[in-house]
Amino acid sequence: MVGALLKALDKTGQRNGLTLKDFTLTTDTKKDFEKYATTDALKNLVNDQAFVIQGNTQFSGTIYIRTEPAEGFYQLSQRFSDFVYYGASSVRHEQEHLLGRGEGPAYRVQDNVLHGFQNYFQNSELYKTLDGALHEAIKKYP
Repeated sequence: MVGALLKALDKTGQRNGLTLKDFTLTTDTKKDFEKYATTDALKNLVNDQAFVIQGNTQFSGTIYIRTEPAEGFYQLSQRFSDFVYYGASSVRHEQEHLLGRGEGPAYRVQDNVLHGFQNYFQNSELYKTLDGALHEAIKKYP
């Protein structure tokens, strides 16, 4: 699945140096991070489909993709190509965090990447919904 995300990024020239080594799948986020994350931090992690842990820990330096959400891009991308494109934009968002950038720059990169996939989307309404959500996030994190 990560290979499919990287291939999608290659289509639009947005891979930005990402390789398979940059990713780790988490199949049980609560269990995988229970000894590391506080209760509040864990609540944030389980709301995200992908995330990066900042700081000097054994968990930093990778993009984690959660496999357990039934409605996350990991699961849905295996059935619908549109979610491969959304997932690809999401991992580029997370790469911005790996590079030390905040939410505003990360959402702007994600929006730019998603725009590159517009003509590949089979469901134009889904594209519009995702694009609208990114524009709202950009307003929230200028």
